[in-house]
Amino acid sequence: MRDKLVNRLRGKYAIGPHLPNGEPEFGWRQFESPPIQHEAAEEIERLRDLIERFWAGTVTEKELYEARNEERDLYPDDP
Repeated sequence: MRDKLVNRLRGKYAIGPHLPNGEPEFGWRQFESPPIQHEAAEEIERLRDLIERFWAGTVTEKELYEARNEERDLYPDDP
């Protein structure tokens, strides 16, 4: 299941094996996780979406430049 990492970052764990529809057989278990982990999960999802759209040829050049500028804002010391 593609979103296992972001689920775990959000404190959401599958119980039991995954069924063909992608859902766990016995549901989900939720634990409290720190806000930084939720922020990381959102960033991972945003970047995955951008990469998928890039390879599909549906992302615009403007979106790529905006993503680069957002990264520079987060990490101003990186070249």
